[in-house]
Amino acid sequence: MPLVDCKECGNQVSDLAQSCPKCGAPVSKSFITDVDDLAKDTVSTEKRGHGRLKTAAATVYVLQVLPFFFNILAFIAAIIFTRINIEDSKGTWLESHFEYHKKTNKVALIIMGVLIFLIFILLAKEGGGLGLIFFVPYFILPWLIYRSIRGAIYLYKNKEIGEK
Repeated sequence: MPLVDCKECGNQVSDLAQSCPKCGAPVSKSFITDVDDLAKDTVSTEKRGHGRLKTAAATVYVLQVLPFFFNILAFIAAIIFTRINIEDSKGTWLESHFEYHKKTNKVALIIMGVLIFLIFILLAKEGGGLGLIFFVPYFILPWLIYRSIRGAIYLYKNKEIGEK
């Protein structure tokens, strides 16, 4: 009774099992069955949904970093993309990625808000330094790059991402 990797979540499953106990995906009996399913285009709508959600999660990782190379609109797009897809991800392994996006976006907005507030309070009184507001996103860029790369690695491995 060898163990095989679940195609959806990567969990180790007995090759005799009908479905993965973690995510419920059917366990493939052979490589030929997988190829036949793909050839007949009988891939379940659930699998197609996961593919769409995985693409959406990957898009958010890219959008979180893009604003610092282009403009803040990409960051706003990442927030909107997360909000649109988070409900569809409920109950799937991708839910953890959208929750991770949500937390990343929230913390980034809080940090930017605090930095802008401090610039206004500390520097505006002296009549200068307001130009620093345009550099606020760059203060959190290393953190956003780290979060995006970490999330993308887990996404690429088809694994849930957990906070530690």
